[in-house]
Amino acid sequence: MKPFSMPANRDPAHRVSTCTPRLFTLLLAAACFCIAAPPAAAADVPPITLTPQKVSAHGWFFQGDAGMASAQNKGFMSNAGFVVTADGVVVYDTLGTPALGDAMRVAIRKVTSQPIRRIVISHYHADHFYGLQALQADGVPIYAQRNA
Repeated sequence: MKPFSMPANRDPAHRVSTCTPRLFTLLLAAACFCIAAPPAAAADVPPITLTPQKVSAHGWFFQGDAGMASAQNKGFMSNAGFVVTADGVVVYDTLGTPALGDAMRVAIRKVTSQPIRRIVISHYHADHFYGLQALQADGVPIYAQRNA
C-alpha cells in the first residue's frame, strides 16, 4: 500500500477554501446535533448492582471479573473493598467507572450508615480510581502513593 501524499500542484488548504456556505452550515448543524443529542442507549442502561462479600467482622470486598473491560462486565474487572470502623468507612480503591463507584457507594450504604472517612487508592491504573468522583464527598481525604 502506497502512503498518502498531497500532489505537488495542490495547496493543502484547497479543500477548506472550496467549502460552500451551505455545506459549511450543514456541517456545523450536524456537529452541533451530535454534541447536543444525548446517546439514545444511555437512558436504557440499567444501573449496576454490586454485592459486597464479607471477609471479616468489619471488612468487605467487591470482586470483579478477570479480563478486559467489556460491555458484558460493564468495566467491572478489578477488585475493591472497604472496612467499617467506629469512626467511619475506609474505602480501598473505587473501581473503574463513575457508575461502578456509585454502585459501590450504594452497596456500602446497605452494610452501614457510617460516613466514608477515607479513600485509599492502591495504584494509578484507571480500573482502581475512576470511580472516585462518585465516592468522594467534600473533605474526604484520598490517600495514594506519591507517584500514583
